[in-house]
Amino acid sequence: MTATNVKVTCEAAGMRYPCIGSNADGCWGFMWDPDGDCITFHHDECETLPALSSELCGHTDGAGTQCQPLDDTFVYSLGWSGDNAYGVDYDTHSWGLQGADYNNMYALCA
Repeated sequence: MTATNVKVTCEAAGMRYPCIGSNADGCWGFMWDPDGDCITFHHDECETLPALSSELCGHTDGAGTQCQPLDDTFVYSLGWSGDNAYGVDYDTHSWGLQGADYNNMYALCA
Protein backbone atom coordinates (compact mmCIF):
# COMPACT_ATOMS: atom_id res chain seq x y z
CA MET A 1 0.00 0.00 0.00
CA THR A 2 2.41 2.62 -1.21
CA ALA A 3 1.26 6.18 -1.79
CA THR A 4 1.85 5.59 -5.49
CA ASN A 5 -0.41 2.50 -5.43
CA VAL A 6 -3.18 4.40 -3.64
CA LYS A 7 -2.98 7.19 -6.22
CA VAL A 8 -2.94 4.77 -9.18
CA THR A 9 -5.83 2.74 -7.71
CA CYS A 10 -8.00 5.82 -7.31
CA GLU A 11 -7.19 7.13 -10.77
CA ALA A 12 -7.85 3.70 -12.35
CA ALA A 13 -11.32 3.77 -10.77
CA GLY A 14 -11.94 7.21 -12.30
CA MET A 15 -11.66 8.83 -8.91
CA ARG A 16 -9.31 11.17 -7.10
CA TYR A 17 -7.51 10.75 -3.80
CA PRO A 18 -7.89 12.91 -0.69
CA CYS A 19 -4.98 14.73 0.87
CA ILE A 20 -3.88 13.22 4.18
CA GLY A 21 -4.36 16.63 5.79
CA SER A 22 -6.27 19.82 5.19
CA ASN A 23 -3.40 22.36 5.29
CA ALA A 24 -5.83 24.77 6.99
CA ASP A 25 -4.59 27.34 9.47
CA GLY A 26 -3.19 25.59 12.51
CA CYS A 27 -2.68 22.29 10.67
CA TRP A 28 0.60 20.70 9.70
CA GLY A 29 1.71 21.92 6.29
CA PHE A 30 3.63 18.78 5.34
CA MET A 31 0.45 16.75 5.32
CA TRP A 32 -0.82 17.95 1.95
CA ASP A 33 0.25 17.76 -1.68
CA PRO A 34 1.83 21.06 -2.80
CA ASP A 35 1.14 20.14 -6.44
CA GLY A 36 -2.57 20.31 -5.65
CA ASP A 37 -3.39 16.89 -7.08
CA CYS A 38 -5.10 15.58 -3.96
CA ILE A 39 -8.53 16.64 -2.71
CA THR A 40 -8.45 19.09 0.17
CA PHE A 41 -11.20 19.34 2.75
CA HIS A 42 -12.53 21.68 5.41
CA HIS A 43 -13.13 20.16 8.83
CA ASP A 44 -12.28 20.84 12.46
CA GLU A 45 -9.84 17.95 12.23
CA CYS A 46 -6.57 18.53 10.38
CA GLU A 47 -6.15 14.95 9.18
CA THR A 48 -8.36 12.99 6.80
CA LEU A 49 -8.90 9.80 8.80
CA PRO A 50 -9.94 11.52 12.07
CA ALA A 51 -12.21 13.83 10.04
CA LEU A 52 -13.88 10.80 8.45
CA SER A 53 -14.09 9.10 11.84
CA SER A 54 -15.93 12.15 13.17
CA GLU A 55 -18.46 11.96 10.34
CA LEU A 56 -18.85 8.16 10.19
CA CYS A 57 -18.60 7.20 13.85
CA GLY A 58 -19.31 10.43 15.74
CA HIS A 59 -15.88 10.68 17.37
CA THR A 60 -12.19 11.08 16.57
CA ASP A 61 -10.86 8.74 19.27
CA GLY A 62 -7.70 6.96 18.19
CA ALA A 63 -7.13 9.05 15.06
CA GLY A 64 -9.56 6.86 13.12
CA THR A 65 -8.49 3.55 14.64
CA GLN A 66 -11.68 3.23 16.70
CA CYS A 67 -14.02 3.66 13.75
CA GLN A 68 -14.77 0.26 12.21
CA PRO A 69 -15.64 1.55 8.69
CA LEU A 70 -12.05 2.86 8.41
CA ASP A 71 -10.45 -0.50 9.26
CA ASP A 72 -7.45 -1.23 7.02
CA THR A 73 -7.85 2.05 5.12
CA PHE A 74 -4.83 3.78 3.65
CA VAL A 75 -4.65 7.36 2.46
CA TYR A 76 -2.23 8.90 -0.03
CA SER A 77 0.55 10.71 1.77
CA LEU A 78 3.13 12.52 -0.34
CA GLY A 79 6.61 12.08 1.09
CA TRP A 80 5.59 10.50 4.40
CA SER A 81 8.19 7.88 5.26
CA GLY A 82 9.28 7.33 1.68
CA ASP A 83 6.46 6.22 -0.58
CA ASN A 84 4.33 4.75 2.21
CA ALA A 85 0.60 5.36 2.30
CA TYR A 86 -0.69 6.15 5.81
CA GLY A 87 -3.06 3.61 7.33
CA VAL A 88 -5.16 2.70 10.35
CA ASP A 89 -6.23 -0.64 11.81
CA TYR A 90 -9.42 -0.98 13.85
CA ASP A 91 -8.64 -4.43 15.25
CA THR A 92 -5.37 -3.36 16.91
CA HIS A 93 -6.27 0.35 17.26
CA SER A 94 -3.03 1.19 15.45
CA TRP A 95 -2.44 4.31 13.37
CA GLY A 96 0.49 5.48 11.30
CA LEU A 97 0.75 2.12 9.57
CA GLN A 98 3.40 2.24 6.88
CA GLY A 99 1.71 1.06 3.74
CA ALA A 100 4.72 -0.74 2.31
CA ASP A 101 4.25 -3.33 5.06
CA TYR A 102 0.69 -4.13 3.90
CA ASN A 103 -1.14 -5.25 0.78
CA ASN A 104 -4.74 -5.95 -0.24
CA MET A 105 -6.10 -3.21 2.01
CA TYR A 106 -8.41 -0.30 1.17
CA ALA A 107 -7.28 2.80 -0.72
CA LEU A 108 -9.19 5.94 0.23
CA CYS A 109 -10.60 7.48 -2.95
CA ALA A 110 -13.28 10.05 -3.67
